[in-house]
Parts: sequence; C-alpha cells; structure tokens
Amino acid sequence: MSESAPDTTAYKDADRASYNLVARAWDRHGDKLSGPFAPRLLELAGVGPGQRVLEVCCGTGVISRAAARAVGPHGAVLGTDLTPGMIEVARESAAAQGLANTDFRVMDCESLALPDGAEAGLGDVADQARAPGHRADPGVAPPVVVHDRVGRHLPQHRCDGRR
Repeated sequence: MSESAPDTTAYKDADRASYNLVARAWDRHGDKLSGPFAPRLLELAGVGPGQRVLEVCCGTGVISRAAARAVGPHGAVLGTDLTPGMIEVARESAAAQGLANTDFRVMDCESLALPDGAEAGLGDVADQARAPGHRADPGVAPPVVVHDRVGRHLPQHRCDGRR
C-alpha cells in the first residue's frame, strides 16, 4: 500500500488565506509577544551594525524590524513570507518606523527566489541560503534568524554552520 504525497499547494493556499485574514491583529500581538525578546534573540544570533540579514517566514516583520534597528543604516534586512497580507503589514510598519533598510517580499521558503545581485546587497546571504554548506565570502557569516509562526524562537543558525 502506498501513501500519496501530501497536497502542499492546498495546504499553503489555506495557510496563506488564514493568515491574510488576521495579519493586522497578528502584528499587534506579535509586537507584544515577540518584540520584547527580539533584541536578545538578535544578540544571540550575532546581528550587529552593517550586517545583512535574511529572515525567512517573517510574518509581519517584528523580528525583521528589530534586526533593521540592530544593523543600522549601513546594514540591510530582507524579510520573506508566503502571505501577502503579512508582507503588506510588514512593509507598512517598517515605513511607519522609518526603517529604510528593510525589504519585504512574498516568497515561499521552500523555493527562495533570490536571483544573484537582485537583493540590494544581500547577495552573499542569498547564496548561502541556497547552499547552506557553501560560503560565498569567507569573511561573511551573516546570521539567519529562524522562528515559527507562534513566536517560539528556534535555535539560531548561522549560514556557516556555527551556532
């Protein structure tokens, strides 16, 4: 007896639709629940001035916005999420906070569409996201902050395999 493969398209469509309905409320609660932990999370991940950060499954960008403040005007943050409503709120919130060093894009984490050179200075992060065992620039080890949708932060991983 063989099991059929799960219908990931249907699952992602349902996930996208459900989060689109609650994106604004999610942001208010995300700021309260995850916001206070963001500075420590970014400290543990080694995020600092001038770095480039990629956050995959960023939701409404609570951690991405904190990362944008941590990297400052000479750094950059790219947040990606499957849900257009979440990305819309992330963009609006970052703009309202004057965070010009952020970019948010609708993207599936299983197939990051980050063409070389298209991410405004995030090229080495994109290369490393495509091939975690490969470092595009031996002098760069940008952290990738990983968390799930309910605000539980998973262990921080660096693109070079160090923790």
